[in-house]
Parts: sequence; C-alpha cells; structure tokens
Amino acid sequence: MSVKLKPVLEYISLQDYLRDILVYRTQKNSSYSMRALAKSLNIDQSTLSRFMSENSKGSTKLVEKIANKLLLTPEQTNYFLEQHCRQNQTPLQEFEQYHKITADSYEVLSKWYYMPILQLIRIKDFKPDTLWISEKLGLDHNETIEAINRLQRLNLLEIKDDKWIDRSSGQITSMSEEQTSNALKRLQSNLRKKAIDALYNIDITDRDHTAMVIPCKKSDLPQVKERITEFRRGLAKFLERHEDKDSLYQLTISFYSLLNDE
Repeated sequence: MSVKLKPVLEYISLQDYLRDILVYRTQKNSSYSMRALAKSLNIDQSTLSRFMSENSKGSTKLVEKIANKLLLTPEQTNYFLEQHCRQNQTPLQEFEQYHKITADSYEVLSKWYYMPILQLIRIKDFKPDTLWISEKLGLDHNETIEAINRLQRLNLLEIKDDKWIDRSSGQITSMSEEQTSNALKRLQSNLRKKAIDALYNIDITDRDHTAMVIPCKKSDLPQVKERITEFRRGLAKFLERHEDKDSLYQLTISFYSLLNDE
C-alpha cells in the first residue's frame, strides 16, 4: 500500500515520522535506503537505525539535529522534543531554547513577505493600513495582521499613531546558526516560488527572467560571491537614489553547480 506523509504534527514521535519518510522516499526511488537517509541527515547509519528502533531513547541533541536537517520549523521541532522528553522521562527544560522569540524569528526569516512589509514604508504612497498592505502584497488580511504583530514583538517595526518606523537594521534573530540556515533555505524556496508566479502572471515589460550556463574554475567561487554582493549593493544604491519611490521589486540571484560532484 502506498504511503503518504501526514502533516508533521500528526506523528506521535520523530521516529514514526522518519519511518514514513524512509518508506515514502523508497516508493519514489527503489534504490533509496536507510544508508541514504542517514547520509541526508549527516549522521551514522547505525546511529539512525538505533534511534528508529522501538526501544531506543536517543538524546535531545540527536532529535534537534535530525529536526534541523529535515528543515522542521521551531514549532515542529518543539513538538518532537516534547514528545521525546515525555516518552523518556527527560526534564522538559532541556529544550527551553525553543521559546517564542525563536519561533517569531524563524517566521520572519523564512517567509517572503516580512521584508516587503517593512520596505513598503519607504514608498511615497504608503498607507499605514493593513487592508492596503494586504491588497498590495496579495496577502490574506489575517496573515498581514499576524506579520505586523510579529514584527512589533521582535522590535523590527515601531508604530506611533500613523507613523511606521522600520527598526530592522542589525541583528534580527537569536536563533542558532543551523536554525537560521534552515529558515533562510525556506525563504529562498519561497522566493523561487514567487519568481515562478511572476514568470506566468507579470508582463515581460515589468520583469526580467534570464539565465546562462558558465564553464568555470571552482576555485573562483569566493570571488564570484564577492562580485555578486557588489552587484546587489550597487544596484540597490542606484535604485534607491530617488526620494519619491513608487514601486517595490524583488531581486533573486542563484549561482550553483550543475555537476553531480561528490
């Protein structure tokens, strides 16, 4: 019988979720194995096998590591850590780092619309109205309200009467490096989806989608990244020279290897 993955929070444990992932991926690729799953999680195969066995306890650190590799949200990671602690009678304090500020930071880093909400403040016709923001960005109104509340909780947005102030410069997250990396991966994935949507729904005169394949030396990659950074900053400086800005655009750049090098 074919296995379909359930919503993450419907699983009783991380082990249960991993078993379904293994079966699901094996259905997609008959050569997929426990070894391949362990490699994707960056852990030893024997460690994973023991963890997935019915009587294995494992550690909260292992649960956290696997959750991060699976790109789970703080809420989902929290859920599995709590289940793990209860099943193994471990003090719940061991995962206190997953507090509200972490979940808020994750949301801001992983969703595409938080930065646009802040940048809309700089548009000349900006209206400090949630319905106007929802219409401009194509968001559900409740989604907009929730985003604005979250930005305020993180002190990234200050609202004084009808005056909105962007306070997002500097550090905006207290998350660990790996959690931040996972959030940014989700953000890039969301931005790619937005780019595909623009490809089909925005006129060619109001967008630019281009691509090219470049043979190169891999050792040049650090300089390539530096040049891309210089280009982004230079373009931003050029576009922001006007005081009467009237629109908002997204720039997304990808540069990656097409070869399956080990």
